[in-house]
Amino acid sequence: MTKSKVEEIFRIAGNVIEIELKTDKDGRSRGMCTVRYEHPMEAVQAIGILYDDDDDDDDDDYDYDYDVFCDHEHQ
Repeated sequence: MTKSKVEEIFRIAGNVIEIELKTDKDGRSRGMCTVRYEHPMEAVQAIGILYDDDDDDDDDDYDYDYDVFCDHEHQ
């Protein structure tokens, strides 16, 4: 997954101000990233959207596994 694809997904919830995409030594995504939003409520909204599993469509292109934490230091 590319940084631009991550931003496309996460900007649905708000103003993304930083994305740190974890990559391997060859520059390929390791499947982990940190997304920082302008406001904490945007992060809360993103969590709600990402964990919403009402859509039973198994034809998704990606299988996401989310570990979410809040960094209050940057408020």
